[in-house]
Amino acid sequence: MTTNAPSLRLQTFEDALAACLLALAWLVPNHQLPWTAFHHELVMGVALGSMLVLLAWQARQGLGFPAFGLLVMLLALMPWVQWGFGILPKMGIAFISSAYIGAVGLAIALGFSIRGMARERLMGILTLALIMAALLNLPIQLIQWFQWYTTDITSVQSMLITPIASDSRPSGSILQPNLLATLQVWALLGLTWWRVERRLSGPIFLLVFVLVVTGMALTQSRAGMLEMALCTAVLGLFARKWAGPRVCIVWAVMLALLVVWSLNFQAVADWLGVRGAAEGRLSAIDGARIDAWLAFGLAVLESPWWGFGITDVGYPYFLQAETRPDIYIGQRFGHAHNLLLDLALWVGIPLAALLTTLSVAWGWRRWQDAIRTPSLLIPVLMLMSLTVHSMLELPHQYLYLLVPAGLCIGMLCAASGAAPVMQLGRAGAIAAAFSVWAVAAVTAWDYFPYQERYTEWRFDNLGVGYRLDRPIKPPLVLDQLHDELVLYRTDFTKPLSSEQLDWVEETARAVTTAPAMYYAAQALAMGGRTQDALRWMRRYNAVTPPELVEQTRRIWARDQRTHPAMRGIDWPPYAGRLSTFRFETEPTSGP
Repeated sequence: MTTNAPSLRLQTFEDALAACLLALAWLVPNHQLPWTAFHHELVMGVALGSMLVLLAWQARQGLGFPAFGLLVMLLALMPWVQWGFGILPKMGIAFISSAYIGAVGLAIALGFSIRGMARERLMGILTLALIMAALLNLPIQLIQWFQWYTTDITSVQSMLITPIASDSRPSGSILQPNLLATLQVWALLGLTWWRVERRLSGPIFLLVFVLVVTGMALTQSRAGMLEMALCTAVLGLFARKWAGPRVCIVWAVMLALLVVWSLNFQAVADWLGVRGAAEGRLSAIDGARIDAWLAFGLAVLESPWWGFGITDVGYPYFLQAETRPDIYIGQRFGHAHNLLLDLALWVGIPLAALLTTLSVAWGWRRWQDAIRTPSLLIPVLMLMSLTVHSMLELPHQYLYLLVPAGLCIGMLCAASGAAPVMQLGRAGAIAAAFSVWAVAAVTAWDYFPYQERYTEWRFDNLGVGYRLDRPIKPPLVLDQLHDELVLYRTDFTKPLSSEQLDWVEETARAVTTAPAMYYAAQALAMGGRTQDALRWMRRYNAVTPPELVEQTRRIWARDQRTHPAMRGIDWPPYAGRLSTFRFETEPTSGP
């Protein structure tokens, strides 16, 4: 990223190559359990390290941290403190949480450190990557919508496209429709930037805009429509002169067409002869998030000062399963689907309130900067759309969205004229890059063998094939996944020691999957800890659909005939409410 490129042609080639590599983070087709987004996150981590190297090598600049970026880097220490005090149950959880926060801090510093024309190049590369990812996800969405799958598992299509159920919304390579919709809104903002900068002709801008909005329509994401409505309003009210009236009209007309299509989604699908059965979502009403917010809100009051640690919040979600089973709907929530609730659950109310106040104050100043300088509205709107989505879901949990957000934060800090509060030289930027790569490498070294063992367990759990019983290698950092696999392979028909039972409870708390809860209940029942076993049974019921609870009760009753230690504890019936909503994808449930 340098303003002294040998030639414009070479610079264009470099930018296109960088955009292609960055776009891969949103196009990786692999989504295997237990970490379905790992391959996306790994590519984004490699891309972040590469950008840090380019900062030092090509732009010949050091790494500077604005106050906001330094605050984020300090927060990266928080998971380690929480683990040290026993708030986080596993070291690997602290490692991953700290790595994510640190990556965001480095992305902020990177966006802040690139100055002059190099910053414009960075914006061009980022927006081009977003546009490419949105466009290349569209044919994948169409194949998923029409159910144009092949039965040849060795075909290129089978390797590049993840099949989804006919009643699921087309979600491309991201495999989560709302996250893909946010990516597509960002692509529309990128298109707007390219058009305003006169890098795209009007017809090309309109054609690509229509294609990206078509992809948005297929996601049926209400959060995405809300984000697009926000961007349309801001551009029309505050940046009409900068963006141009024609661009604003395109946004408004396409938003209206998107809403009309969404209201008539099934009719359009029938007219086109779509075999899928995905229903229109705009007119649907479900209370799943409200149900979850109630449970999470009560959980915040369980630990208001310190929270539960920066991690998956599946454990605090079911804390009320014994006293308030009526608030649960038989569905697992690993995240609060609301950024403010997540913050309170992670670090407690006082620190969450402080961080929220500082972020709002920073955002208000950047908004005022953007009103005075409309060219800053694109990164501001990217952050605003992500924030809107974060109030309804969990985009703030994914590195492939957090890194672009961090770059935008850094660029806005630099545009405000803020001075760095900490400055590292070019060697510091190189060291940061190798640190990112090292974290990615050690995580991948642990994860890929665990993914294989996890797949073997899933087949065995479903009664397909047989367990190979390959040894589970000791972890370097991901002890939470190692312990989960050990938990699933443990023979709980034999009594365990008190220390082993404590480990089972700790691991079930870290994992919070239905199988882990079942095994915890079984181990505790066999060990004579009746009340602890009943507690995990009720937690299991809180996150498991009623029909699976009844199946589990039959399995438990069958096992009681074989194991006398289980006879004094009957599995309780489902005590929650019925839900009319289910996530697009759910992990394997049941014992």
